[in-house]
Formats: sequence, structure tokens, C-alpha cells
Amino acid sequence: MLRRFLETPVDGNGKVIDETVTINYQIFSREYALQPDGGKSLLKISQSKILVQNSEDDVFCRHEVDALKLQGTYPVIYIDFKNCKSDRFDTVREGVKRVLNSCFKQHRYLEKSDNLDEEEKEKIKRYVGAISSEGLNDDQIKSGLQFLSEMLYQHYDKKKVWILIDEYDAVANVAYRKFNADDLDKTIELFTGIYENALKGNPCLEKGVLTGVQYIARSGMLSGLNNLGKFNFTDAKYAQYYGLDQGEVDLFFGHFEVPKPLGDKAKSWYNGYQVQKYNGNYVTSSQELVSKYNIWSIVS
Repeated sequence: MLRRFLETPVDGNGKVIDETVTINYQIFSREYALQPDGGKSLLKISQSKILVQNSEDDVFCRHEVDALKLQGTYPVIYIDFKNCKSDRFDTVREGVKRVLNSCFKQHRYLEKSDNLDEEEKEKIKRYVGAISSEGLNDDQIKSGLQFLSEMLYQHYDKKKVWILIDEYDAVANVAYRKFNADDLDKTIELFTGIYENALKGNPCLEKGVLTGVQYIARSGMLSGLNNLGKFNFTDAKYAQYYGLDQGEVDLFFGHFEVPKPLGDKAKSWYNGYQVQKYNGNYVTSSQELVSKYNIWSIVS
């Protein structure tokens, strides 16, 4: 979702297109879409919050912030290491090559960019090609994201790049349980190189975001990075931006006319997170808890 929010819309040739005709714009803009209920209500999605109310009432917005000015204004790199998990280093490395290949394919319009020279385009093809990417060495793997950010920076006329890394810890979590010492060291070295090249001292980087299950301090994978901020979705200050609270679930179920027995069953299954209630700049009370629902579970 963050990628969809930030990413500059382009066509197949990498030319920026009118964002108002894109699905992303429709999701995040302040436009309201009439729902297929005869126009009795409006559904507004803003800042990852779903708000529904009758059309004759004043439509409101949960957060009036400047963040919407950033919508659709950045080149974005997104990569997910979830499927790189294995029981030995060699297969992890092959998995990383595959996800790098997929990552570069999202931006294969760079092969036609007027802002890149022929040597840079040939190097991009090495990562984009299904066969050529299999021959990437460790140094090329480690520098891949940094190189891609540099090419996007040049293509977008020196606009800095967001790098979004999902499941950054997935491989390490398995490696600590299953790998021998040598394979573990090689794995940590590989990912340390990837993260440090992409996120440390990269002049083309606007911001980097890593998501995962754990903060793996002992691995040293992130020890070389500067200015890291750690945000836990169960912390009261940040929980307001994740998932759905009880009021939002009730609005959601009411809008889609979910029968009460089915709604109660969903609530009993999926309200697995309890977080302290946050009010402005402080936690209201250590005893006052708010239920948080996983959005995907509720929608499904």
C-alpha cells in the first residue's frame, strides 16, 4: 500500500502519466465514489482508514495532513525476501537472485530511458534477463538495489527514491535455526551487503522502510546503518495507523450489511491485538485498551 501511495505513475516506456486517471489516485485522493447502493452512502478511503456515512451528512476526514501532497510523487523500489527462505546458503542466494530479477522487471522501462547511457542499459539487462540474472555474483547481488536506485534517480531527473523492503528478516529467522555456522555467516554477510549498499550513504535514497517480524540485533545485518527508527505496530502511538479499530469495523460491517451473527463471529476470530489507547500526544491509561483488527482478515 505504501508503494501504491508514493509511486509516480508511468507508462510502459517510463513516461509519467496523468495520475488522476490511475487507480492509485482514486484510492488516495479526496474523491468520493458512490457505492452500488443507489447513492445512499459514500465510501471514503483516506490515510488507510475506511470511513462511511450517509450522503446527506457532512463527509469528514480522520486526518488532515500534508502527506497527501506526496501521493504519486516518488520513484519506488519494492522487494520482498519472503520466498528466499531455505535450509542452506546456496539456495538462499538463488532465491535472492530471483527476487532481484523480479524487482528490476518492475522497472524494465529503464532499458529505453533517454537519461541513461548504453552501458547502464546493458547492466540493467543483466538483472532483468531471466538467464543472465542467474549468473550474478555476490558483489552484483549486494549492489543491485543501490544500482537500481541510481538508475531511477537519473531517469526521474534526480528525484530521490524510496526503497521498501518487506520480510527483511525472513531468511535470517530460518538461518539461525537451521544453518550450519559457515552458511549462517555467508547469509548474514550477503544481506548485510544488500542493506548497507542500498540504505547507507546512498545519495539517491529519499527514505528506506524495512518490515519484518523481529528486530534481529544479534545478526549485525543492520548494524552498519545510520539513523534507524524502530516502529512497532503494537505501540500505542503507532497502532492508530495500523489495522481497524472497533468503530471502523462496525462501520464497515454496517455499510456492507454483514449479518450480526457473522460479524460477531469475525470479531471473535480476528480481534487478536489489544493496544493501549492513544489520545494526541499521550497514552490515556495503561488499563484502557483498544481492539485492533487485521484488515486483510476482516475483508476476507
